[in-house]
Amino acid sequence: MVRESSVRVIKVPTFVMIKIWSSTHQSSSLPSPSRVNETFPVEYPVYFEIIQDGDSDGNVSVDFDYGDGLNKYVGSLSAFIGNHTYTTSGLFVIRVKLGHLLGVLHNKTTIIMKESLTGLAISDNAPKVVNEVTLFKLSWETLGTGTVI
Repeated sequence: MVRESSVRVIKVPTFVMIKIWSSTHQSSSLPSPSRVNETFPVEYPVYFEIIQDGDSDGNVSVDFDYGDGLNKYVGSLSAFIGNHTYTTSGLFVIRVKLGHLLGVLHNKTTIIMKESLTGLAISDNAPKVVNEVTLFKLSWETLGTGTVI
């Protein structure tokens, strides 16, 4: 007696990483994890990519937490679009949980969002005579997070 049956072979993930960048950074073409406490300007969206080595079809689920207490993504890896705009500066813990047929993988990293210094300008009343006092005036639109002048 011969019996045949079909078997579906899948590759389950063995690792998961989070790659993070913003439009002010250059995204490398090679997958690499982001550095812990990498700093980004709060004025621009942050982009996220989930790097894993398994099948990315409907057998992989994603629970992605942007760390701001307001936004999460729960769904399939193939539908994950990772960009987010933070509305405040601060430290955020980014977490990913990748579920597959044989288990769950977790990873996390932290980012720091800071406001940028914008509109910085300097003006002076430079005298035409040597040894007279010159007054300098600094102005700015936004005095970024932690700015020292």
